[in-house]
Amino acid sequence: MAQKQYIRSAHLYYPGVLADLKKSNRALQPLFEALTNAFEVLQQNVEAPAKIKLNLYYTSSLIEEEKTFESMLLSDNGEGFTEENYLRFQRYKDNRKGPKNKGSGRIQYIHFFNKVFIDSQYLLAGQLNRRQLEMSKSKPFLDAHAILAELPQKEVISSKGTYSAIHFQELLDEKEQAFYNKLTIEELVKEIILHYLDYFCTQKEQLPNIHICFYLDDAVYQEKVISSEDIPTEDQLFKFEIPFKGLKNGIWKNLDKLAAFNVKGFKVGKDILSQNAIKLTSKSELIDSLKLKFRHLKESETIQGQRYLFLLSSDYLDLRDSDTRGLLSIPESLEELEKRQDLFQQEEIILSDLEDKINQEIEAHYPEIEQLNKAHEQGLEELKSMFLLSSETIANSGLRLQDSEEKILEKSYVFDARKVAKADALLKKQLDQLKKLDPSSSSYQEELATLSKTLVKQLPLQNRAALSQYVARRKLVLDLFAKILEKELEVQTTKERNIDEKLLHNLLFQQSSKQPEISDLWILQEDFIYFSGLSEFTLGNITINGVKLLKEELSEDEQRYRQSVQEDRYKKRTDILLFPQEGKCIIIELKNPNVNPATQLNQISRYAALIHNLAKEEFNFTTFYGYLIGEQIDPWDVQDHDSAFLEDPHFDFLYRPAKPISSRPFNPRPPASLYTEVIKYSTVLKRAQLRNQIFIEKLLGHTP
Repeated sequence: MAQKQYIRSAHLYYPGVLADLKKSNRALQPLFEALTNAFEVLQQNVEAPAKIKLNLYYTSSLIEEEKTFESMLLSDNGEGFTEENYLRFQRYKDNRKGPKNKGSGRIQYIHFFNKVFIDSQYLLAGQLNRRQLEMSKSKPFLDAHAILAELPQKEVISSKGTYSAIHFQELLDEKEQAFYNKLTIEELVKEIILHYLDYFCTQKEQLPNIHICFYLDDAVYQEKVISSEDIPTEDQLFKFEIPFKGLKNGIWKNLDKLAAFNVKGFKVGKDILSQNAIKLTSKSELIDSLKLKFRHLKESETIQGQRYLFLLSSDYLDLRDSDTRGLLSIPESLEELEKRQDLFQQEEIILSDLEDKINQEIEAHYPEIEQLNKAHEQGLEELKSMFLLSSETIANSGLRLQDSEEKILEKSYVFDARKVAKADALLKKQLDQLKKLDPSSSSYQEELATLSKTLVKQLPLQNRAALSQYVARRKLVLDLFAKILEKELEVQTTKERNIDEKLLHNLLFQQSSKQPEISDLWILQEDFIYFSGLSEFTLGNITINGVKLLKEELSEDEQRYRQSVQEDRYKKRTDILLFPQEGKCIIIELKNPNVNPATQLNQISRYAALIHNLAKEEFNFTTFYGYLIGEQIDPWDVQDHDSAFLEDPHFDFLYRPAKPISSRPFNPRPPASLYTEVIKYSTVLKRAQLRNQIFIEKLLGHTP
């Protein structure tokens, strides 16, 4: 019985060749190598319609709905392994097929599969002949100084004519096994179309019939034919050029020589194209080893339900393609180029130049993308303003316009954190220098001054991040305050009942809260957050340090006072009460922005009188401050209701100087006093915005 005959190479050490020619990181690379060869052969096929058949064989798994990949068979009806093709196939790196063909792609077959069988029929002197081969990098092959062997010949099948079939068996890596196990026919079709989209577009009218079948336990269970109808049509074709870099007097500079690039732009439905991308192609195939950033669109973003794909081709890229198909070596930046030691490569392009130029061209050719890009820029400016991100952070944190808001903030904070960590390390180093100072030294004062200056510089940087977040939060709260006044919140438009007062109240000091320190009362006055107090409590339930504010056991006169005019004054609710120190009480009343507060000027006076006359003996309030806040405030109208109110000519509010609060006959305390202000929400907002803006200007190092 005839045995396989190894095709030995006395001049090649295949273990070294295999180590030098790296395995591709794309699991489908063996298929792409075989498909590319099939396309090249079929372009010369003029006698019969070009056909490619791709079968993937699976067996059922013990786990339901899972399958196990066994092998893959690719066949075409081209001219087959003619004598010329076969001789070229035997020689490693035989590139006589064309200047763009390296003659080494078949190595990828055996990097992925233990056994690769080739069966082909071809014409020789007008007669059909059949040839069968096996490829492998297994030990028997390498021991024979071979990766290729001829198998005993089988009879010619006259009815099939010329053809080539490549059968890939026994995956070598578990990672690829898992990939093929999970591969679906839909995913495979998408990968093939995307990988060969450049080629398919140029060959759309002469596209081979590509029939794909998935077999499960030797029966077809899925099949798909790729036809010209599956290939997207180019939306736009355009060209551009970028200069080569060359060494001049030891410095890399732009040359007059230009590299030309052709661009095919596609608009593809979001269900077909999973992400927007700019892709390089070589020899009409996709290059995955080099990435170009699409600066104008987020990967998943769509415009009118479509995503965008741009394919770049160039003779430069074709000639730079390596032995591992699709693996190009192009410096990413001028810095990388300067580090290279290849003195023979005197002319190069830089990937960053290419990225800049293609993004400019896309913006020029697609107005809708340019418009969306401007929206991204505006969004970044809003984030910058909202969270006080510095220009230095924006420029150096590696963020992109297409990043999500969360990603932009994350990158910014990471950059700031690293900067602070660096500053902290330097600060620690300077503080350690204190141990080395000698007060008795003649240079002591000079050394101390130098150290002091360094500390002064470092401390602001150290605290900047925390302070930025503090001030940025305040800015957000003020922006929310403004939106409530302008009725821009969704809740204000969806609720039938007007809740503006409730929204403003909860923004300033959460209702039913007893923690001014975590409130936003600083909007009214900075020191309000440092006082004890409470929000929206009935007077009878107010406690200070666990003690009820108002008396619980009342005399007859006190009870009559409490129940006067047929109302229980203990059940009245004050909006906000604050107690800055012993003997003082602040009463804040908030009114709906649509209501005229002038009609309720006496409300604060009545609350103050009740507290003054019925507070327990340990609470001796002698000074009250009242703030009546609304929006529909007219100074003359306020003065018509109470002529004691005066208008401040500079600060847009009215105030009533301290007026006495009389003591009832049952109250032994001397009269107290009440100072009152009437002020607009909008005025409160302007004041707070001005204060916060001063913080911001100082923080950013600007002069207000």
